[in-house]
Amino acid sequence: MKNRPFHILALALLLGISLSLSAQQKPAQFLKIGDTLPDIDIQYTQNGKLQKINTQSLRGKLVILDFWNIWCSVCISAMPEMARLQDQFPGELKIFTVTDNTPQQIADQFRKIAERQGKQTPVQGIPVALSSVTSDTVLHRLFPHRAVPHHIWINGEGKICYITSGGDTNEENIRDVLKNKSLNVVEKIDTGKFDFDVPLYQEGKGRQLKNLKYYSMLFKQAREFSNSRIIWQRDTLQETYRLSCYNFTLFDLYQQATKDTYQRTFFSPKRIMLEVADTTQFYWPKDQSKAGRWALENLYCYDMRIPLKDSTSAGKMMFEDLNRYLPYRARIEKRKKKCLALVRTGKKDHLKPENKTSGALAGKNRKTFKMENEPLSSLIYNGLGAYAGRSPLPLVDATNFKGKVTVSLTDKLNLEAIRYDLQKAGFDLIEQTLDIDMLVITDR
Repeated sequence: MKNRPFHILALALLLGISLSLSAQQKPAQFLKIGDTLPDIDIQYTQNGKLQKINTQSLRGKLVILDFWNIWCSVCISAMPEMARLQDQFPGELKIFTVTDNTPQQIADQFRKIAERQGKQTPVQGIPVALSSVTSDTVLHRLFPHRAVPHHIWINGEGKICYITSGGDTNEENIRDVLKNKSLNVVEKIDTGKFDFDVPLYQEGKGRQLKNLKYYSMLFKQAREFSNSRIIWQRDTLQETYRLSCYNFTLFDLYQQATKDTYQRTFFSPKRIMLEVADTTQFYWPKDQSKAGRWALENLYCYDMRIPLKDSTSAGKMMFEDLNRYLPYRARIEKRKKKCLALVRTGKKDHLKPENKTSGALAGKNRKTFKMENEPLSSLIYNGLGAYAGRSPLPLVDATNFKGKVTVSLTDKLNLEAIRYDLQKAGFDLIEQTLDIDMLVITDR
């Protein structure tokens, strides 16, 4: 790198010259990649002289606008390198350092830097070989931003081709652009406007939603959808898993949150203990004229998206969220309860399936049920579910059986018939008092 003398724009600063940009026509909005730089005049200082150039005369060159500010130490320390790059590509590259700071502010800043470093004379400031625009307003309107350095790359046709941070302005990238090669750089999207007073997903009319990766949210009733619904989505491309519950009661939410770990155990209200001061928020009102108002206050939508690798923990995460967001505390506790227990009476040999086929189905008259070579859970939830719904006692699996069975029920609603059919398969339904898992919900 050549050694060049650097100093503050002494002449301009002493004379208080305002180095600015004037435009023949001010555009209505800021420019973005792909737009063409309008025909404007730029006033700048180079080698201690105030000069003017029209952007039209810059066609055929690569132009880089280096926005900086006096409080940006990174910007200031990079100026010698900008001067070296300018010198490296004479006739092909034009770099403008651009700031809205006044010459006096710049002089004061460099004087303070010198004082902090214990020097009697000002430190090196803007390299004299660089084209320096100060007190700028128009370029800042064309390219609004909050953070600096902020670099605008304009190709020989006058089109904005890249908007980057300062680190991407290097010899290799400049050489590639001059050879019409594309750069693999990240666009610096920094318009200088950001609304910190709204949730992030609402900022900029939802512009951050494209960046949304993982989340969990709880809403009140979605009135635009009149029913309840649940959606599971596995996105292998984004490697995310989404669970969405629409217009669920509090019972529905807690039951869904426990499904993964406890299957459908707590889908039965007999396995839920509600120990809260006001239970009306959990039950639909009997008076239908009050249903609309009740739904507005007591139906919820829950939405989560998590890493796909954590999908098996979605229920646990949802359970934790409900305890976090709602004014209730839910937990699984052992409680002594009188139950209708499914027990084993036969030997394991008697439980072998009759054939290798599998399947579970209800009979044509909807009273019968048959399952072949199916897990016991199919019997409990499909075969015995109808009677369990009418029974005052919770149905409990007390078999500890993990295999598959074949069972036929001739009457799903008749306890005597159910017991007779179960006994033939090596099972029975009997009343027992057991310590069973209960979903207990209390006020926080």
